[in-house]
Amino acid sequence: MWENDAELLLNASRVVSKLSLTKSCQEEMASISGFHESFIQVIARHQDRAPLLIRLTFVLGNLTSSDEEHRMKIFGCRNSLDIVLDILYTHGQLLISAAEELETKIEQSVSPTNEASPADVNELSKHASQDLLVKVVRLLAHLAISPDVGPVLATKEKIEMLIMLANTINIVYCEELILNVVSAITNLSYYSGEDSIIWQTRMELVKILSEMLFVENQEAVLEATRAFGNLSRDQDARRLMHSSRIDEALVLLLDHSDRDVLAASADAERCACAAHGGTGEERNVGLRVVLHDLLCAVQLGDNDGVEVGRAGGDEPAGRVGGAVGAGKEFARGACDADERDGATAEQHQEQVQRRNQEGAERGDSKGPHLLIGDLVLSCKGMKTLTRRETKEDVCW
Repeated sequence: MWENDAELLLNASRVVSKLSLTKSCQEEMASISGFHESFIQVIARHQDRAPLLIRLTFVLGNLTSSDEEHRMKIFGCRNSLDIVLDILYTHGQLLISAAEELETKIEQSVSPTNEASPADVNELSKHASQDLLVKVVRLLAHLAISPDVGPVLATKEKIEMLIMLANTINIVYCEELILNVVSAITNLSYYSGEDSIIWQTRMELVKILSEMLFVENQEAVLEATRAFGNLSRDQDARRLMHSSRIDEALVLLLDHSDRDVLAASADAERCACAAHGGTGEERNVGLRVVLHDLLCAVQLGDNDGVEVGRAGGDEPAGRVGGAVGAGKEFARGACDADERDGATAEQHQEQVQRRNQEGAERGDSKGPHLLIGDLVLSCKGMKTLTRRETKEDVCW
């Protein structure tokens, strides 16, 4: 009886948005019959009321961030994906139009820097559709984590709006939105079905995401690198990454100070190296050099992590458990390359063991083969899952 009372619905959504931030309330909401269906129905009826939609999609984004039950219940609601995608497409077009107008204004300006003024940037970042798109894309990114929902979502025609946003909107204008867009693309690119819109446009995505590797925002670099980890499973995408020198950029990221960026770039480069020319031995020489530069300062610690410190320095060591996993997986790629070119992984391991023994006889305790050999021999084919949850934001 209150479904048409806009003010009451808005106030109720504000209360629920606060409650949805706590785990106990999320569990209680999962047990309420018809809870998700009522949200989807209200969203469908009030698509012209942005303040209400922002709070409702924020609640659903919170519920789906780490709970598969919530994802499946939303997926089970009639036309739920299409309803959410309608909002994405409608408001995405509005924001893209505003961004294109800004670009036209910049091109026609006589400013010597040929850059947008702070006032123009502020105007676009506060566009009426921008905040709603942040919440909607965040919800889609969380739904895409589900192995049941993700493949279906990836085949929806309107999901292409994510690619359009990534290709049109500069991260300088709408930072949080583009971060969520790339996260959603990364999650959806995990599914490589022939009907997937995201997978069909993977070559275009390689070009779009390559620019993200060079932005100042560290989180954007991480998200783009994770996406390349998924895209690099395709041979044509790997070839384009190689011809565009994206694989070289990923190697440079192996020297990154952030553990997550390092792990993601190592996983992506492991797949991308399969497209390199030359013999397996030539590839392994390059890989060993990279691994030496990356890991020569690493001292193997306990199973939970690796103690890393500056050689000869006084700075305390840091915990980088993910870096060792990345190094193992990257080193495993070298073995796989050898196996494809005639040498088996076992033969490569024998070579490493022989180098280790020769180094020990020489009294060489700091050679790279000792460390890299240990990593290769202890690798168990760990698989990196690049689907992820987007960061939680606040919405009152």
